[in-house]
Amino acid sequence: MAQRSRKRRRGAIYKPISFLLMCVAIALGVSVFFKVAEVTVEGNSVSDTESIIVASGIQEGDYLFAINSSRVSSRIIEAMPYVEKVSVDRKLPGTVVINVTERVPVGYFFDGTSYWIVDKDCTILERKDSLSGVQSMIHITGVTPILPSVGDTIAAGESNATKVKYLAETLSALYDKGLCTYVHQLDITNANNLTFDYDGRLNVEMGKYEMVEYKIDLFLIALD
Repeated sequence: MAQRSRKRRRGAIYKPISFLLMCVAIALGVSVFFKVAEVTVEGNSVSDTESIIVASGIQEGDYLFAINSSRVSSRIIEAMPYVEKVSVDRKLPGTVVINVTERVPVGYFFDGTSYWIVDKDCTILERKDSLSGVQSMIHITGVTPILPSVGDTIAAGESNATKVKYLAETLSALYDKGLCTYVHQLDITNANNLTFDYDGRLNVEMGKYEMVEYKIDLFLIALD
């Protein structure tokens, strides 16, 4: 009777130990086999692939399932101004796929020295010393960024904050409606009447800052 009791006690001790050892063995096996062997990038056309990989911080030999996708995304977006969104996929046994969505340049400012390229949200994407490569974009006048820096949203001072909001909403509406290629000049000197040139033949007056998308829709109807 006592012998059977001792056997039961040993069994009760050995089972948890065996389970623990099995878990350790599985963890060690996973860490050995699921290591990063390759990093690829998809969706980029402007941003350099190698620069994205370096910015991600992912290195060959990293444990595949220890990669923090949120941190990787933040690092890349902070380092690469053209990158708007990032997602990270894992493909067994050892591949990491970084999918990026890039911002699209739609317009530019000239501050007297440099040309500053912006997307539809007024995020500064790039600085250029000449007009090369920007002629097809919208030339924006009437507001000048203060201390512009690549990667930042344009800042023009508190007194011009409404201008910047009006501008961003108008650029977004033009982009979403596929009209940016027809607009070559946009002026917001008067915050109560943003204007833009359409296809070199129409001067469109938007009036005060309200119902921007609705006004663009009305303009499209008028064109038809």
